[in-house]
Amino acid sequence: MSYHVARQCFEENRTSVGDPASDHQTWNPNNGLANLTTAIEADLAQIKKLLAEILHALRQ
Repeated sequence: MSYHVARQCFEENRTSVGDPASDHQTWNPNNGLANLTTAIEADLAQIKKLLAEILHALRQ
């Protein structure tokens, strides 16, 4: 499973709850996990960019 798919699942779960106040015990963890996977995706993109820059520098 990719981070993108995981995020979609957490967002779907969060959306299915509807109003956060009605079921905060389900909504809060799914919201947090959706946010976490978004952050991981961003960090991974940054790591890939930095690795590409390092590889480019090593080849010169």
